[in-house]
Amino acid sequence: MKKVTLLLGAFIALFFISCEGPAGPPGFDGFDGQDGQDGEDGIQGQVFEVDNIDFNYDAGGDIYSYIITYSDFTSFPVYESDAVLVYRYDGSVDYQDNTTADAWSLIPQNFFYPKALYNTPMPTLS
Repeated sequence: MKKVTLLLGAFIALFFISCEGPAGPPGFDGFDGQDGQDGEDGIQGQVFEVDNIDFNYDAGGDIYSYIITYSDFTSFPVYESDAVLVYRYDGSVDYQDNTTADAWSLIPQNFFYPKALYNTPMPTLS
């Protein structure tokens, strides 16, 4: 009898979970206007390149670092809440159609081995 009651209770629970009520009111469509034309102006992604960087190795912290000042390379503000991604230039890649492209890799770069994970350290930027 317990199994029948349990089975019946499970069936009723599944029945009520799968039921749908009437659709609610639609949400707001937003402001009328062209996309990206009527909103506030803001900075989107900014890119700049710094050449001839030689990372300094700190054996005590086991980390490579190089300190730059953004105002030396850019005219846009960098805020504490911004995400800064650092890429390393790996060279050029030749394609089969005789064109080339630059190859970049994100720092830090993870290497997965069968028994361990190695992570190259992230440089310190200011």
